[in-house]
Amino acid sequence: MHTKSLLAAGLALLFALSFKAPIRAADPVTLIQADGEEVSGELKELSASGVTVDSRTFASREIAQLKFHAATAPAAAVAPSVILRNQDVVAQAAIVSGSDTAVTLKTSWFESIDLDYKVIDAIVFYAMTKKMPDALDALLKSPPPKEDALLTMKGETILGFYEKLSDKAITFNAGGQSKSYPFDQIAAVRLAATEKFEASKTLNATLALTDGTRLTVKPIAVDAGFVKVEALDGKTWRVKMSVAVSLEFSGGRMVFLSALTPKAVDQKPYVGGAPVVFGWRKDRSAANGPLKIGETVYDKGLGVHSYCKLTYDLNGEYVKFISDVGMDASAPDKAECAWKLILDGKESVAGTAKAGAEKRVIRVDVTGAKVLELVCDFGPDDDDAGDRLDFAKARLIKP
Repeated sequence: MHTKSLLAAGLALLFALSFKAPIRAADPVTLIQADGEEVSGELKELSASGVTVDSRTFASREIAQLKFHAATAPAAAVAPSVILRNQDVVAQAAIVSGSDTAVTLKTSWFESIDLDYKVIDAIVFYAMTKKMPDALDALLKSPPPKEDALLTMKGETILGFYEKLSDKAITFNAGGQSKSYPFDQIAAVRLAATEKFEASKTLNATLALTDGTRLTVKPIAVDAGFVKVEALDGKTWRVKMSVAVSLEFSGGRMVFLSALTPKAVDQKPYVGGAPVVFGWRKDRSAANGPLKIGETVYDKGLGVHSYCKLTYDLNGEYVKFISDVGMDASAPDKAECAWKLILDGKESVAGTAKAGAEKRVIRVDVTGAKVLELVCDFGPDDDDAGDRLDFAKARLIKP
């Protein structure tokens, strides 16, 4: 090749390199296997059937959780949360507009979402990150209403039908009269189910985001800083990986205890005290706030109050029980309780929990066990005041 040709080729290569798009750093993750073993590395591939970290591929059945390291929390905001028919939550969603067929939202992780009316169960204007008012809790737990139900901040429930939304108010028709309610006057609106809802059977994972959003999805791919998933509405969403906290597959070897229904529940107040029972809760503390031990906030687990005994049928289907146990951060300073785990009538592990103390991680062999009992009892202080115990991320592992 002539000297001029070599020079031209070199300049062409230099020009191409100088304008080549920068190579994006690989996405760092930690994959937690069903048995608890952790593997950290670069996320190479993601699909409904499994995950590849570095050069190792893991089937979805073997994955307990995929944790994203790049997650950054959005700026604190007080914005509505949208609860979907399958109890997914789209948190901190700025409402753009809404009709009787769809609602348009904006979030920190998705520029614009059009959600069909039929997939929406409720819109909550009260911040769900705080203790939930009893009236709101009751509204959300009740069966779907035959009419739309609007709950005001004063605790009044108004039946009728919602007509439209703006970015500041909701128009609600009650008794044939339409009225506009500013968002700061509303706790929530629960929508009547106009048709039977059936979730797609292809959705096999839960994606958690830094703003509190939890979505049941079908993972499709990881693509240039985004996670591509099939969502509840059947559409493909590209979610910014920078706000993704974790991805958990369902139907595998791991089962969260909060996904199961206890066969028996025994709750009672301290003998001689006020006859008040603080009911146990799934994925919430006994005070109806987020599960929190120390500075760690959990999205899955059980919140109980002394005295409480929850009994579960295991039927010999599991080999291990794992949980973080500790007093919820909302408990008063002197709160103290006792707890224990019983397998087939025999105590397996026990301890005490005090306000402000560190969590205790328990890993128990439950191979062949038929019945599991979780007990929160009155502690050494012989009192039940403020005994808010969390079995955080309580989970069972299959063989």
